[in-house]
Amino acid sequence: WWHLKAGEYIYTHKVVPLLDPFPTSGEKTLWVLTQWLGSLVYYLAFHAAGPLGLKVIRVLIILLSLWQLRRFGGQRDVAPVLPFLGFLLLLAVATRPHLRPFLFNLLFIQVMLGALLTFHKTARPGALWPVVLIAPLWVNIHMGSFVYGFTLIGVFLLAAAVEAYTQGRSWRRVGLLGGLTGLYALAFLVNPYGIQGALHPLRTLFVPDYLNFGLIKAAISELQPPRLMTGAYLWFWPTLILGGAAVYLDRAGRFRNTILLACGLFMFLYGQRAALFFALICLYLFIEACGPELIRRISSNTRVLWGIHAVLYLLIIFVTAGYFQQKVFWHGRIERCIAMSEAHTSPGHLLDDLAWEKTDGIVFNDDAYGGYILWHYYPQLRPFADTRQINMTNFQLFNLILNDPHRYWNYSDLQQRIAVVLLDAEKVVNWKLIRYLQSRDDWHLSAVQGSQLLFRRGKTEDGLLAYKRELLAYDSQLEDFRRELEALVQAGPQHRVRYVHMEPADSAVTLFELGYRGAALERLLYSFRISNSPYQHAIARLILKNL
Repeated sequence: WWHLKAGEYIYTHKVVPLLDPFPTSGEKTLWVLTQWLGSLVYYLAFHAAGPLGLKVIRVLIILLSLWQLRRFGGQRDVAPVLPFLGFLLLLAVATRPHLRPFLFNLLFIQVMLGALLTFHKTARPGALWPVVLIAPLWVNIHMGSFVYGFTLIGVFLLAAAVEAYTQGRSWRRVGLLGGLTGLYALAFLVNPYGIQGALHPLRTLFVPDYLNFGLIKAAISELQPPRLMTGAYLWFWPTLILGGAAVYLDRAGRFRNTILLACGLFMFLYGQRAALFFALICLYLFIEACGPELIRRISSNTRVLWGIHAVLYLLIIFVTAGYFQQKVFWHGRIERCIAMSEAHTSPGHLLDDLAWEKTDGIVFNDDAYGGYILWHYYPQLRPFADTRQINMTNFQLFNLILNDPHRYWNYSDLQQRIAVVLLDAEKVVNWKLIRYLQSRDDWHLSAVQGSQLLFRRGKTEDGLLAYKRELLAYDSQLEDFRRELEALVQAGPQHRVRYVHMEPADSAVTLFELGYRGAALERLLYSFRISNSPYQHAIARLILKNL
């Protein structure tokens, strides 16, 4: 969401910001927005067609990435294996489909990989021109231009140097790749911040006092190692096998392939954000390694080949159809996920009430909600933290408070400046603060929506205890609720609707964890009246087991 806000600012003011235009408390913070062009592209899509424009641009990026893979495979005459490779790429994209400038890496990595592989094979200088042309764009769209771009060029430069030294190949390729490295580095100067913007990626990653990347990495989930044994990463194993096969099959490029595979695998295991980088390396190396003999063997049994293709296409159709069928119960109504203008995890309903009441001030929030607050409610409501992580004082204090709220919550005048607290109960790291706020007399739970909790500061005589009394009143009917719920569970599901989110059922889980057992069962029974589906039954069994 903050990318839309940044894009709107650039579009409105016709300038890229040098200082944070969305401060929490009027502080002046340097903001090197290396993703400014990506943010502007997304805002222009939204400005032109609203939420539909954003959905369209995401689909176009993914389709264009599949076309790039097909084009590269077509140049190498590996058409029989392309459906399978495309299917694996789609599964990899599904782990990182978020609509951010990061998604453009899916296109730029393929341009660079294709150009470098072609040059390594032909030694034609013209093969490198696509890298030179995309560099200024990539630099201003996402910092992946630094992390992934230099990694790829560096590996090919190293491979060319080793081959020239050990196999007596021409050093001309080394010189050309060295020149490309220089031109690519110069492209980083083509940005609104000049030398400061060019050095920003380097300082972020390697200067501890600049943005404290170590703290950022520890706090961001997508910078954590992947959970490879979960269903989301089933694509990893066949993709890794293809990468290993490329190392084995391509004897001439074995050193290069080994280093590339090792780099991609290390970066992915270090942080799951590199999933697409790893997948593209494996797929492109496999395409490059496929010789005519292997393709001939695969194509020899036409019936089997067509059968495999049919299964893959059916899987894609079923997965797509399943996605279109996904539903949520959101803001009092059932909706299809595909038709929603924002995710069901957005806290809009809670914050809309605050905005309507003209509540203003700082929101101490999950950083994931920060961009949403910036886009919809700034400056009336100002997020204490957001995923930009440019105000390091706030970001460090945010993490200290979550770790030890008893010690840091009253830091300086912080508590007096905060109007409300918005937290996600699904995050274990938030529960110390949740329990702490529950124990205080000046902070009161005022709303629960799914896993989202809203606390407000005030005196007990301000009427803020009304919501708590309402929740506690349901405890008198706890046994009646329990018997009714047990009967429903015993009867089994009556509907097979696929829900990915049922707000009353999710609210029941949150209320149960907070200790409001009667209110939790009341919410869960209400969800059964909406739809008696397996989703609610799974939650009901869990709650009854722990009741």
